[in-house]
Amino acid sequence: MDALRAVRAVGLEDPRAVTHALAAVVGPPRGELARFDACVARFFSAPEEPRGFWARLRAAGFSAEELAALESALTGPAPTADLPTLGVLLERGPQLTRLLATADVRRALESMQSAAQAGFFTHRVAQAVGLGRGRSALAALQAPLTDALGPARADALLAALRDELRRAEDDVRAHVRSHAERLAREPEERTARTTPFAELDPTESVEVRRALSELAQRLRGRQRVRRRHGRRGGIDPHRTLRRATRTLGVPFVPVRRTKRDDRPRLLLLCDVSDSVRASASFLLQLVAAAHDLWEDARSFVFVSDLAEATELFRREPPERALAHAYGGGLVSVKDNSHYGRALALFEERHGRHVDSRTTLVILGDARSNYQEPGAEVLARLAGRARAVLWLNPEPRSRWHGGDSAIAAYAPHCTAVLEVRTAADLEAAARSWLVARRGRASVARYRPSAPP
Repeated sequence: MDALRAVRAVGLEDPRAVTHALAAVVGPPRGELARFDACVARFFSAPEEPRGFWARLRAAGFSAEELAALESALTGPAPTADLPTLGVLLERGPQLTRLLATADVRRALESMQSAAQAGFFTHRVAQAVGLGRGRSALAALQAPLTDALGPARADALLAALRDELRRAEDDVRAHVRSHAERLAREPEERTARTTPFAELDPTESVEVRRALSELAQRLRGRQRVRRRHGRRGGIDPHRTLRRATRTLGVPFVPVRRTKRDDRPRLLLLCDVSDSVRASASFLLQLVAAAHDLWEDARSFVFVSDLAEATELFRREPPERALAHAYGGGLVSVKDNSHYGRALALFEERHGRHVDSRTTLVILGDARSNYQEPGAEVLARLAGRARAVLWLNPEPRSRWHGGDSAIAAYAPHCTAVLEVRTAADLEAAARSWLVARRGRASVARYRPSAPP
């Protein structure tokens, strides 16, 4: 908004004045001024082709009547065609740029590692933006355009539209190529904080445990500050203003809201099977810290059976508690994971404790060895809980393969988070605090089509 006001103030007649006005508002660092000037000059340079889809068709020689027939066909009833997607792809420009910036496209590119994979990921991004649906919608325009314009002009117009779709595909290919170039420019820094748990060497494991311990200390301090501030309560503006009217605002005495303590409850279920052992040992590190962060926290471990580990983590140091859990002291770790059975046991034994004050956190890869997943059990628990967070130690690209049941669980979760590294785990721990306040600011997982 400030940039628009600045440009309106100086006008568009002098390009240099426009550049200076934008620089005054955006405020690039001194070392970036040359790059900023080059970007502005490139953006406002004369385009090689007419801007806008309709302008390009007019420049290609199509009459106003033919364009009106096309517009009527694009906006007309076509229940089997995805005409809105086709319109975005034909328009290209800013609309396609916004489409390429969506979460679906980012997910499609997140596992790309080098430019050699550009062809495969171009196909994935093309699927994500709907190029296949756009071609189907274009085929559906054949009949209405032929009726309105005749076979010859309809074929000419459809050929021009196919050219526009090919240019949109070129834009997609350029976007993937640009992403690959950014990956090549970025130095690959292996740090313990961003390395998957399963790939940590012994030295990095010690570093990660130390970092998680420090994180737990910071979260404890944050909770203490929040509790101290929470006792006072926030200022109530309505009651403050009503009281101030008695004395015409002199003196002005703030009236604070009464702080209601709803005693939130945290319940954690952690898979301790062999398939997630490398990750679970770090996940349980924060499970131990959660008992200090939350006044009413209970933890459970499961493989096929389920057992409560609350007293174990309160009584023993995390390393000793982990060794006891993995040694079969709570549940048999030799069994295959059976999420459906574990969820059913949890509901049967502890479901009465799940209510509107409860945040349920499940730590596991959701691989139930093709057993019944028990998604309906999770749905019942989610219907009673304040929030359900699922922390998955597998890469998101593998969530749709094999015996993974995460797609069945995801619709019943407030959020499904990928937790493969210490950085992911730190973000997840902060999400616990978000859920504690009852906010839904963590992004809800929306399953995409399997690759």
